[in-house]
Amino acid sequence: MRKEVLAKEPPLPEALPINIVLYQFEACYFCNKVKVVEVNPPNKKEIKWTEYQKVPILMVDGEQLNDSSVIIDNLGHKILSKIIVDSTFEDEETKWR
Repeated sequence: MRKEVLAKEPPLPEALPINIVLYQFEACYFCNKVKVVEVNPPNKKEIKWTEYQKVPILMVDGEQLNDSSVIIDNLGHKILSKIIVDSTFEDEETKWR
């Protein structure tokens, strides 16, 4: 049985998304705060600016995050640090990964 989450309460860790999909209009100002850059595999010209020549690469406020696990960890910590401070959740997440 799940606990009801009220509007003024932070979401519970199990209520946080696992998979995020953004639907947008290209010309939407608000949507364009999030950018997706498709990298051309043969020449990778879109990521020539970095020594790390693999994807995914996520730039968050000028900070470069490489590798999907690192990206998930960092985003998870940024989200969760604002919601809860609970090492139990972090230990459980690490075990499952």
